[in-house]
Amino acid sequence: MVVKVPRFAFEKFRGADPRLTTTMKSVGEAMAIGRSYTEALQKAMRSLDKKGTVFHWDGPAPTAQQTAELLESMTTPSEHRLVDLQQAVRGGATIEQLHEATRIDPWFLDQMLLLQEVAQEVKDSAALTPEILALAKRHGFSDVQVAALRGISEDTVREVRHAFDLRPVYKTVDTCAAEFASRTPYLYSSYDLETEGGAPRARGRHHPGLGPQPHRPGHRVRLLLRPRRHGAVRALRDRHGQLQPRDRLHRLRHLRPALLSNR
Repeated sequence: MVVKVPRFAFEKFRGADPRLTTTMKSVGEAMAIGRSYTEALQKAMRSLDKKGTVFHWDGPAPTAQQTAELLESMTTPSEHRLVDLQQAVRGGATIEQLHEATRIDPWFLDQMLLLQEVAQEVKDSAALTPEILALAKRHGFSDVQVAALRGISEDTVREVRHAFDLRPVYKTVDTCAAEFASRTPYLYSSYDLETEGGAPRARGRHHPGLGPQPHRPGHRVRLLLRPRRHGAVRALRDRHGQLQPRDRLHRLRHLRPALLSNR
C-alpha cells in the first residue's frame, strides 16, 4: 500500500489563504509504503517532519463540545484536517458524522476508527506483550506513540521490542512491472514476517545516503546523483521516505523514515 501526503508551508507565505481547494498549494510531499493502509499512512504523516502532523493520543480525549468544534472545523479543508479527524474519532465521532463534515469516503474513515481501536488496545493491555507490540507496529505506530499510550519512555519501548526480537524486515517493489528482471527495486521496511528473497544484497561497503526534507526535492536529487567513490555501494535510506525515480546510479532504494523505530 502506497500513501502520499502533501506538505504545506503556509507559515512561510503570510497572507496566503490556508483553505485547501483545487489550486495547488503544497510545497512538496512525502511518500510511504506499508503492508496496510494504516501503516503507510502513519509512516507518511511522520515523514512530513512538521510539528502537529503526527497522530497522537496525548492528554484526555476531546469532550463532546470539543468534538463538535472539530467536526465544524473539518467542513473547511485545511492542512490540519487529518489530525483533527483523528482527534474527533478519539472524542467519539461516528463515521456518519465524519462523512457529513468531510465527505471523505467511509472506507478511509473506517480506517481511522481502526487506528483508534488499536491505540485503545495498546493502552488498555495489562502488559506490553509481543502480540500487542506487533499489532501496533503492523498499523504503523512508532515507539514514541506506543510510549505515550503506555505512559513509559521511548527507550523502554525500544528495549522491550528488541528483547522480543521485533525488528523490521524489508520488502521489494518491482520497478519494471514484471516486464523484465528489475535491477533497481524499491525497498521498504515493515514489521512483517520475513525479508523477501528478491531484496538484493550489494557487495562491498555501504554508505547510507540520507535525503533532506520533503519540500526540498532538488537538494535530494543532487545528493542521490553524486558519483560513487572508491568502489563503495550506497544503500539509500531516504530521510523522509521518498526517492526520485530518475536516479539509476544505485542498486538499492530504501523508502523509510530515518527513525529509531525502524531499527
